[in-house]
Amino acid sequence: MRDRLFMFGLAALSQLALAPSPARAEVSASQILKMYDAGNASERGIIEANLGGLENGFGWANTYLQSQRKQTPLYCVPDKLALKSEQIIDILRRGVREDAKLGNAPFGLAMLIALQRVFPCRR
Repeated sequence: MRDRLFMFGLAALSQLALAPSPARAEVSASQILKMYDAGNASERGIIEANLGGLENGFGWANTYLQSQRKQTPLYCVPDKLALKSEQIIDILRRGVREDAKLGNAPFGLAMLIALQRVFPCRR
């Protein structure tokens, strides 16, 4: 009986996970910067952590591209530089200021493009 109840619960959770969810637009670069500027310390910390995590993921993608595929990375941060969250916010902010269209792009894409412009790779 207990096994059947567990299986039923597992099946129900699986259905919920596979159920279609309403589409949502991603937060734009301008929106995330406005949220950051208007946020309290806790909210700013969450945004910094999200952007830092995204940049860390880009770093792992760069490592994979270089080591496994022998391809040029997405962008090339100098070896001795470890980007801090404040720097990432500043890079995104400057990217949006220099290219207004970037402000309408999803923040992850805008951040990648801004990083590519600040840290281009020599081919």
